[in-house]
Amino acid sequence: MYRKLAISSIVLNFILFAVIGYAIYLKGGIPYVVHFVSAKLSDTNKENEFDDYYNTRLSIFKESEGKAIVFLGDSLTDNNEWAEAFPDSNVGNQEIGDDTTSGVLYRLRETTNLKPSKIFIMIGINDLIDGVSRDVILNNYTSIIEEIRKDSPNTEVYIQSLLPTNSDMTYKKIDQDDILWLNDNLRKLASDHGHTYINLYSLFEDGNNKLDERWTIDGVHLNGSGYVEWEGALEDYLFSK
Repeated sequence: MYRKLAISSIVLNFILFAVIGYAIYLKGGIPYVVHFVSAKLSDTNKENEFDDYYNTRLSIFKESEGKAIVFLGDSLTDNNEWAEAFPDSNVGNQEIGDDTTSGVLYRLRETTNLKPSKIFIMIGINDLIDGVSRDVILNNYTSIIEEIRKDSPNTEVYIQSLLPTNSDMTYKKIDQDDILWLNDNLRKLASDHGHTYINLYSLFEDGNNKLDERWTIDGVHLNGSGYVEWEGALEDYLFSK
């Protein structure tokens, strides 16, 4: 009898570990575990990993009041005045220059606390610049989407593609194949979760998978004309019901 109980216990434990292992595999495997531990268990020291600008912006976000529409991203989004571009909308800017997918995931609660009706997100180019693998970026993006759904389930999420870059105008090493791979998988991610994917890459690409010189000064960020184009591309999404 005891032997049967012992065998049953071993079998049940094996099944439990198999289920947990498979769940972790679906989440992204070891990179997911590493991210989960760093993001969830080390929050007390996390702010020390970011610079003063990041922490200053984060402190501002913590004091923000409810916004109907939130822009979430890095310097590509941070450089524009979205509230001025859409004065008839209750727009909040929650972007931080040089931010990454892990940085957004860490501070995401400050966005979901606002319970916005819409979130427009673009993030990931700094991850590529920092040498983060595209698989880890996609796993972080998946976690971001899942956190938004959990904490603000009525929020519509608009995933914007990464923009092309122009290697002739910047010293930063960014593989265009990584950008294209991520965009393709971000499109799939949006579809799988019932969100909207916005293809901005094609709008700014010069026909050779480079950021068109008309829209940039440094090969990575947009100029004024570029932001006017971006605003025009988003207008229908902002005002749709």
